[in-house]
Amino acid sequence: MNRLTQLLTRTRPVVRIYFTGTLISPDDSDTNVYGEPVEEGCGQSMESGWVDPNWSLMAVFPNKEDVRPTVIDLHDQYDREELEERFGGNLDDMILAKISDTLGAIDSWDGETAYAADPIEDYRTGESMMLAAHVEISYEKAGR
Repeated sequence: MNRLTQLLTRTRPVVRIYFTGTLISPDDSDTNVYGEPVEEGCGQSMESGWVDPNWSLMAVFPNKEDVRPTVIDLHDQYDREELEERFGGNLDDMILAKISDTLGAIDSWDGETAYAADPIEDYRTGESMMLAAHVEISYEKAGR
């Protein structure tokens, strides 16, 4: 029996994925986000914070409590056979599949944080957002 199947037998894993981002927006200033001079009116501003992909990928919030995480309740969303078939019983693969739904290609993953390989661009506004995903896993006793 693999590790994921063992966990599902005794516990109810709930994965919460929170997203953070750095939003770069065009503005009327004369500096870029690094404070370097640029042509007047072609500047940029930068804002970092928590992102709620259920609301908008192009907005940041100052507090984690202001956003809703993406939640994966393994017992509610998958049965054991499906987990084994789709993800080979590998919890990291299952989490990364869910994260890539929002981030797209993933540049790196350390088991807790995944970083997007490319920014998300809004060509209408000229804004770009570089995203990261932060994973929290809690375990409840099975049968609850």
